[in-house]
Amino acid sequence: MRAPATLSVSMSAPVQLVFRGEVLAGFRLEDVQRDLARLLRADEAGLKRLFSGQRTVLKRGLAAADAQRYVSRLAAVGARLHVEPMPAPPTAPAASGWPAIAPPPEEDRRAAPPIAAPPPPVPMPVPAMPTELALVATAPADEVVCPTCGERQTRRVLCRSCATNLEMALAAKAEDEALRRAERQAALEARRNPRRHVEANGGERSASAIGLSFSGRVGRLSSATANLWLIGAMLLLTAGFLQRPSLPRLLLVGVGALGVFFFSMRLTVLRCHDCDRHGWWALFVLVPYAGSLASLLIGLLPGNPGTNEYGPPPPRGRWRWFGLSLVVLVLCSALLVRGGLRFAERYAAEQADDGADDIVELGGDGRIGGGSGGGAALQEALRDYAGAPGHKAFAASSRQTFAWAGNASSLDEAVREAMAQCDARRKPYTPDCRVVNVNGQAVR
Repeated sequence: MRAPATLSVSMSAPVQLVFRGEVLAGFRLEDVQRDLARLLRADEAGLKRLFSGQRTVLKRGLAAADAQRYVSRLAAVGARLHVEPMPAPPTAPAASGWPAIAPPPEEDRRAAPPIAAPPPPVPMPVPAMPTELALVATAPADEVVCPTCGERQTRRVLCRSCATNLEMALAAKAEDEALRRAERQAALEARRNPRRHVEANGGERSASAIGLSFSGRVGRLSSATANLWLIGAMLLLTAGFLQRPSLPRLLLVGVGALGVFFFSMRLTVLRCHDCDRHGWWALFVLVPYAGSLASLLIGLLPGNPGTNEYGPPPPRGRWRWFGLSLVVLVLCSALLVRGGLRFAERYAAEQADDGADDIVELGGDGRIGGGSGGGAALQEALRDYAGAPGHKAFAASSRQTFAWAGNASSLDEAVREAMAQCDARRKPYTPDCRVVNVNGQAVR
């Protein structure tokens, strides 16, 4: 810390105290202003005038010793005072037009009686300090506090406790404080006018709802819209698999599920950033049972209105995109329900079809007949088919859907009639009918 600057003056000559708004190193401007306002009882306008940088005379006609007391006291709160000599009183100029008076001759000066010397000036008593300057020296001006260990000591190069270079440490501390003040001021300006802050930073924008970066912020509406698109894509992939199950489609559904998980976790991390929380908070959504509640809270909590540690405020979402995502989600849900119903019917038909291939060689007298039931009806139809004369054929889709034709003039006619009756009785989404027996011989 630099000692307050003073001017070397005579100890007997009166001096004056001058303040130029200077703050000693190691002190914050706000703290110095607050302490000076308390000591000097200055209002806001007076305090602003003191720190305007102009020369302000605080006290005139002081003895040098008294002036040093003021300097030391104000230095303790961080204000730098200047001690200056009192200005000389102006001399009256010679009247214009009068001749100059010549000095008397030297012999006359020797003969003239000596002029008595003026009496020495009576020392004026030091007036009582006014209320606004009633200061008591509490800390000598040549003491400093080490910013590293906090040791108070006389001013020196190295700290006597931790050997820190005091000049460099105090300068670094002052620089850090100035930087923090600038950052706080910038954050305040960003909260007051976010758009101007974005333009000042080269058009920096927050993260997009769909992307790969985990830095930045995203708003509630944009996050909800992106999540609806992800859910719709997953439903569409699942519906495609149920329509026509196959191994490639199953692999595609698995890859899609991994992609949806990645992008949904990214959105959760960006929502945590928007709420001024670390992205690791997103892991709470993976906790069983509690994860659903955590996901709901993260999606609904409002973000910080201004700039925070993770970037400027995100752009506002658009309701028309949210509505469009809802429409797409409804359509994908309808396709999934349809595909699920078809898959269920196909599975039920395959379970019910315990093998029309088990209908083997038959014989008997003949007539045309058919059925749509299992168990006893199938056994009765098989007996009738076995006794049918002439050309005959038996067609079946399952043990619940079958038909046969007998006593036909040709084998082709019997096959056509059996297939026609079986297709007429077959339910939708069940296996196709096929001929399983002709003229008592099994068809493989």
